[in-house]
Amino acid sequence: MAIAVIDRIRRGSSGFGSFAIAWQEDIKIAYLTVADTAERNAIPEWKRLPYMTVMVIAPTTDPARTEYVLGASTTIASQVWTIKTYGIPANVVTRPDIFDANGFILPQLIQNIFLNTNYVVASQAAMLALTTFTGNFLIRSDTSQVFIKLNNNNPSSISDFVLANGSPSVISVNGGTGVVNVTVATLLAVAQNVTDFNAAVNLNSTVVSNAASIGTINSNVSVLTGNLAALDAYTKTRLSTQLLAANVQAPTLAEDNYALLWDNTLSVYKLGPIPSLINPMTTAGDIIVGSTGGTPIRVGIGANTHVLTSNGTTVSWQVGSSNSVLESANVAAFPATGVVARIYIATNTNLLYRWTGTVYVLISSVSADATETVKGIVELATQAETDAGTDDVRAVTPRKMFDFVIPTIRRNLYLSAT
Repeated sequence: MAIAVIDRIRRGSSGFGSFAIAWQEDIKIAYLTVADTAERNAIPEWKRLPYMTVMVIAPTTDPARTEYVLGASTTIASQVWTIKTYGIPANVVTRPDIFDANGFILPQLIQNIFLNTNYVVASQAAMLALTTFTGNFLIRSDTSQVFIKLNNNNPSSISDFVLANGSPSVISVNGGTGVVNVTVATLLAVAQNVTDFNAAVNLNSTVVSNAASIGTINSNVSVLTGNLAALDAYTKTRLSTQLLAANVQAPTLAEDNYALLWDNTLSVYKLGPIPSLINPMTTAGDIIVGSTGGTPIRVGIGANTHVLTSNGTTVSWQVGSSNSVLESANVAAFPATGVVARIYIATNTNLLYRWTGTVYVLISSVSADATETVKGIVELATQAETDAGTDDVRAVTPRKMFDFVIPTIRRNLYLSAT
């Protein structure tokens, strides 16, 4: 049997008060608390009891606060420690209305028991990430707020917690809690917000003023539509043309210097600013011609003796009549691109050519002067030139030859006879 003697003694004659001492001779305890497994294994054998329980607060390998049960042997050499587990003994009849399958009391029977563990977290996300239970206190270091866990309906939701140290200045924004991003789309997603917004817009003084202006514009459009209808009637009656209304684009509010113009692209009449003509001429003698689309363009004054010519699409200045003939050694020596109004002569043949715009074509098979080797134009000799017999350029006709030869023969015959 364990014996413990506890008493108080007084220090000699010093007069100081008594102090308690305990003299332990043979105390064996069935439940001990030690720091780690090393201290558990070193418990003296005389303190041990078979199947005693030891709680290890901070072991090196097992979870903290683990309970171990000693085996039947109390010696250090033969010690065997096993982790203590709890459950329903095999010889106890289970009550499903009281215990669950692991032997624990059903939660609904212990709703008034709370685990008041405290946690310090740096954010809401850290708070929701913890495994907490009803009654736990959580301190937010970022906001200095204290929350209490109300239930476990949704452990990852802030709705399971309640603020313990007062309500924040803003509880929710547009129906959202926590971190809320407010955009126009999220605001207008709430029907009441749309109604309130429309009401505020309708009461705005600028909107009211603009509404009146829009009414005036609509009235002007109505009047203009009536005027166009009258113009339709006039056009049909006076000018016998098609109805104008079918070709009139919806008009807009006109300004000064606006007119009803025909749009070739849209094939409609529409209001537009009166186009202003810009003078493109910069030099005396310039002329204005119409380009593609009717836009006026400048054609500068031509050089001396040049004439204005057209190729059917555009106009340009070309060399005039004083330079209308160009001589070259042969056709190959003609310019790569000729001038339409110019005559080209190949001096090797004295043949005449003209430029069609793409090629040179022969315009005469007779050259200017005929030679003994080249066809051309030749002058006829007179009877005197024929009789003289000295001209080697002019041609002699048969008649002039007859008039020269016959008298000569007769004269020679006469001379022979005498």
